[in-house]
Amino acid sequence: MLILPKSTEIKVMVAKQKIKKMLTQKDSFRSFDNEVSKCYLINEISENTTHISAGKEVKTIYVMQFLLKSESFTNKLIEYFSKNTNQNIIFLLDYGAYFQVSVYKEKVLTTDKLSNDIILELKGLDLSKVWDNLIIDIFNISVEQGKTLKEQVQKNSAYEALALKVERLNNKMRKEKQPLKKRELFEEYNRLKKELEQLKNI
Repeated sequence: MLILPKSTEIKVMVAKQKIKKMLTQKDSFRSFDNEVSKCYLINEISENTTHISAGKEVKTIYVMQFLLKSESFTNKLIEYFSKNTNQNIIFLLDYGAYFQVSVYKEKVLTTDKLSNDIILELKGLDLSKVWDNLIIDIFNISVEQGKTLKEQVQKNSAYEALALKVERLNNKMRKEKQPLKKRELFEEYNRLKKELEQLKNI
């Protein structure tokens, strides 16, 4: 699980009726109710629990634990929770034998399935910096010099989407039998490959 300073531990159960009020999107609570048996707030990282100053954007960071009923989870719920509550939340998806960590930062970020604890340090002069550093540490994000975490996540997301497009185009090109169509695909493939290389070097 996530190992944080003892002073941040709270372990408060969140009633499903309270969650229902948060999840206003159609069918979002139904998905939550079908997939999650219990929900807890297990850590509060704030001025009161850490003596780290509130940041300009981040005043409090919560860790929320979802005890899951099955092997599946709708990741879109992470985005719904984060946007509807307007809180900075690290989600611990507890499958019993293993767990995943998820957060919304420009998009939903989720770790692989883990079985070993993650020991986290609270690094930063204020909670805005602590929030960014926790995300960097949990998801092993390498932030390029001169970029913010937000900019890096946006770049990584754009790169991954374009790389997937290039891979699919390459597969389509290999299967194409008509020479003229194959050439068109090849030209588009080369154009996207150059675009991918340019994006990598930005």
